[in-house]
Amino acid sequence: MSSPTVRFARLTPILLLLALASASPRALAQLRDSVRLDTVRLSAERTRPFGTGLSRQSFEPAMLARYAPLTLADVLAEQSAVVLRPYGPSGIAVMSLRGLTANHSGVVWGGLVLNSPTTGQADLHTLPMAALGAVELQLGGAAALYGSSVIGGSVIVGSGLAPSEPRVQAMGTVGSFGRMDGQLRVELPEGRGPSVQLGLWSQSARNDFAYADQSQAGGQRRKREHAATWGQGLTLNLGRRIGAFQLDARLWAQRQHRQLPSPSTDTRPGTATLADDALRLNVEAQRVARGVTALRLLISREDQAYRAAPAATPSATRVTSLVIEGEHRQPMGRHHRLGVGLQLRRDAADVTNYANPIAQARVEAFALWAWQQGRWSADAALRQAWDERADTRWLEPVPAVGLRYRAGRALHLRAHAARVYRLPTLNERYWSPGGRPDLRAERGLSRELGLDWRPSLLKGAGEFALTGYDISLADGVLWLPQPEGYWSPENRQVIRSLGLEARARWRRTWGAWAVDLSLSYAYTRAAITASADPRERWQQLFYQPLHAGAGALSIRYRRSTLALQQSGVGARLAGTTAEAPRLPGYAQASLHLSQGFVLGGVAVEALLRVHNLSEAALEPVAHQPLPGRHFSLTLSTSLNPLFPSSKK
Repeated sequence: MSSPTVRFARLTPILLLLALASASPRALAQLRDSVRLDTVRLSAERTRPFGTGLSRQSFEPAMLARYAPLTLADVLAEQSAVVLRPYGPSGIAVMSLRGLTANHSGVVWGGLVLNSPTTGQADLHTLPMAALGAVELQLGGAAALYGSSVIGGSVIVGSGLAPSEPRVQAMGTVGSFGRMDGQLRVELPEGRGPSVQLGLWSQSARNDFAYADQSQAGGQRRKREHAATWGQGLTLNLGRRIGAFQLDARLWAQRQHRQLPSPSTDTRPGTATLADDALRLNVEAQRVARGVTALRLLISREDQAYRAAPAATPSATRVTSLVIEGEHRQPMGRHHRLGVGLQLRRDAADVTNYANPIAQARVEAFALWAWQQGRWSADAALRQAWDERADTRWLEPVPAVGLRYRAGRALHLRAHAARVYRLPTLNERYWSPGGRPDLRAERGLSRELGLDWRPSLLKGAGEFALTGYDISLADGVLWLPQPEGYWSPENRQVIRSLGLEARARWRRTWGAWAVDLSLSYAYTRAAITASADPRERWQQLFYQPLHAGAGALSIRYRRSTLALQQSGVGARLAGTTAEAPRLPGYAQASLHLSQGFVLGGVAVEALLRVHNLSEAALEPVAHQPLPGRHFSLTLSTSLNPLFPSSKK
């Protein structure tokens, strides 16, 4: 298949020259009179003030900047209690939110879910932080807001703050196991032309690390082979305010190639490869008057080619998605706000393992209501979906309600309840052999109670959050062996997930010093309560630990920063019955040391990362080890002096 990324990569020099050319003295002179776009371009804003009662965790831009050469998987693994399943550094990486599978969580970009229509998942290793400037973790059932699959929660990503001044940033990284990364970012504020954020990146690594084979007594040392990765990409974000209209366009194109090693129990080197190409365009137009009217468009094409061996015929997947969404929000009096919207979606998939190319259409209408008065705030949402290939076409309406009460100046109590659903993926419906077009949608209920407390503490700012939740899900899809010798999905499971989440954070700044300490913990009891296999009943779900936690400490003095992260999970079952192998728990730590200085009038920062500080044997997925202690060094420079001053 031809790669859309290759065609766009040819435009990279032209895009860069255009961005730099637009930074002429005449254009920059308009900065004083231009309108600064201080809004964070994070798609979570689309649902606020809706979603009352949901648990949210935002990540500071300064912290995210330290992860610029890494991926979204690294941020979540080190800075939250989210449970990840990385299949080695070159394999896929998926997340589990509130004990459910990767099919029950979403990655949201530009207000729309990015999960693949074929697998229902988002591979976090294909989401580089070079493309993302803002990240928020939103936990809880939000199917009424975002649609199918957002049951355990979602990770909402965006481009961050619109630029307020011109900036060019260059970054280079070298590290263990042949790692080499490079980035270039150009930012221009809105003047006579639109605001511009252009990002280019390239990443590669051999990943030929040594590891201890946990399947053998004594842990024989071996070297990982056939695990290299390399890729390139670009993002281009344009923003323009014209009177009451705000226009935003976001382009994201990337290519990634991965070698897939054999399981650690196999002494033969691997031969399989996986190539991923993605091209996404997100356009949003808003008119802000007394109310807000928004129109959103997402065009996405993803190509994937898997080869079992270099000369083998590839197993190819091409998925094209078109999403159009319109929404209007209107205040009604002093205390109420109403919203209505309609989303049209069409997915087309051409997959080697499908008997024929498949196209499906979906229409979803939603209504929103929010109320705030005194200490109380509440909201409600209702979503109605029609899917041309669903078992009943018209799905059951999906409602959600949320409530928040301000019990004191710093204490808030919250509650949320929602119906949730997940439509079968295209693979579940049409994989050949075994796909079942007649599969029913998974349906369930998500409930939670929580509190948020933000007191002044020890001359600093404290943040505490505590949440208890209960999620039940019926008609869960389970792949079962068939007499004909293949596997086929069936609606045979009932799942229950109960848990407790706790987060704490303390920050203080005095003089040139700043300290930031955060802790998070999750207890999750997620089990199959009814299944076709009686051995699975009330067993903890596949790869889901009872306990998970993370902690981070950051100390900054002037231009120097020291940051220490520690995360860990408890023991997990590598299957769904008590007889399945039991993987031991593990903990990993990382250390970040950064120093900023000025060289020849140019700001330069050096960042040293020490990953897996304690040299722990990490195997989140059976027979897919992660590297021991390793290092990376990043040098970044901000080239603002190349621009003439915009101040008068």
